[in-house]
Amino acid sequence: MKSIIFFLHRHFTGLVRPDFFSLLFLSSCSHLPEKAPIAFTPTQFWNEQALRSSQVSRIFGKVKMHYRGKKESISGRGRVVAELPTRIRMELRDPLGRMRYLVTLAGGSLVAYYPTLKIAYLDARSGAAYLKRIVGTSLSFDELQSLMLGLLPKSLHQKSFKEWKWDGGKGLYRGTLEFEERLLTLGIDPKLIAIREAQVDSRKESLQLNYADFQPCCEAIGKLSSKERVALAQSVNVSHLTSHSYIDVEWDEMRHFESPKNGEVYRVDLPEGVKTIPLN
Repeated sequence: MKSIIFFLHRHFTGLVRPDFFSLLFLSSCSHLPEKAPIAFTPTQFWNEQALRSSQVSRIFGKVKMHYRGKKESISGRGRVVAELPTRIRMELRDPLGRMRYLVTLAGGSLVAYYPTLKIAYLDARSGAAYLKRIVGTSLSFDELQSLMLGLLPKSLHQKSFKEWKWDGGKGLYRGTLEFEERLLTLGIDPKLIAIREAQVDSRKESLQLNYADFQPCCEAIGKLSSKERVALAQSVNVSHLTSHSYIDVEWDEMRHFESPKNGEVYRVDLPEGVKTIPLN
């Protein structure tokens, strides 16, 4: 939609009245946000988080990802297997099927392998040092993975909100939580019962997450109907406002599995000649 408006503005400026573009934009909106508060409480939100944890804590799915970091950038399509919060494996491949990126987390130890560069980063602090290096955030890898699924880290569950108020402009509830010397601000959609916006602020950084294209999650969860499944954002953008790094993720074919995977899934056997870089 933005590209259409830009094209019209560029090629027809002066041929139509200025308010034409405002009318065009407004007419494209499917609906306006609810101005009056919708009945929704923190208790309802935490109940949904418990349900979400049961549905997304063990997932297998396809993913398309692009990130531009402070030093490295990567793009590709691949797969994710996760048993949150302790075990994660994600691999990305190029259009020819060649491995471009492999990252695993198991028992607090993270390995991030870049085959084309023949380097691998090793992080024994759940990926916190790795994410600090490539993106600039102080979140750990499992915390960021959880947030990208609309799930708050377990250390925050059932915490009291410092603030809970209605934002009629966007039709969201704004809730704020203290999170290890950071402030987490949520924009929660009371109709979806899902987080649409999140921001993590501290003295050293500001990290923003935006969620879109919600669908019922996840396949293969017993006999649950689509109404009983949590709403999962198929598209997530993570922007580190301090370092100007970002991550774009698109989920596809997300599935839930009941039994834990074999631990070998989360193990990486690095080829000879790969330079390993321990991170503190």
